[in-house]
Amino acid sequence: QEQVQQLMNYLWDNFLQLYDADEIFLMGVGNAYLGVKVLLINRDCKSKLFGVVNFVTGNLRPVKSDIDPDLSLWYKENSRVYVAGDHACWSDHDLTKKVQKRRFGTVVRSPKLGLNKMMQEHADEVQGWILSRVSATSRGDTTEEEDEDDGNGIGGVRAG
Repeated sequence: QEQVQQLMNYLWDNFLQLYDADEIFLMGVGNAYLGVKVLLINRDCKSKLFGVVNFVTGNLRPVKSDIDPDLSLWYKENSRVYVAGDHACWSDHDLTKKVQKRRFGTVVRSPKLGLNKMMQEHADEVQGWILSRVSATSRGDTTEEEDEDDGNGIGGVRAG
């Protein structure tokens, strides 16, 4: 876990946070899911992230922070966590209720088993979710004046 944490923090500190972008999506597949979790807890990165997609066959991990009490709610509203259909959390009603809480994100039961099959099964759904989030924001952030080229940007995108 320490190596994953160091790697994710390094990638965030030296690459991702430096981009002049506010529509960054993170994807954690298998063991990388833990990396996404530790990044969310250890770095103030919510403002630059547009969403999180995870594919999980192992242990589900809660995302919660004593420093940022809003993190769990943000994670629930901005994530899709696809969990294998044979995962232990689906075998017991109480466990299923537990993983529907906000600290586990928006948990989706996959009919497929295995990471590759799950990603193939949900590829179109994930792409649609990402596109809907990006297009919803761009529709809300543009005005007719911004859509005209005023010399400050290109096609409604302002420079600077």
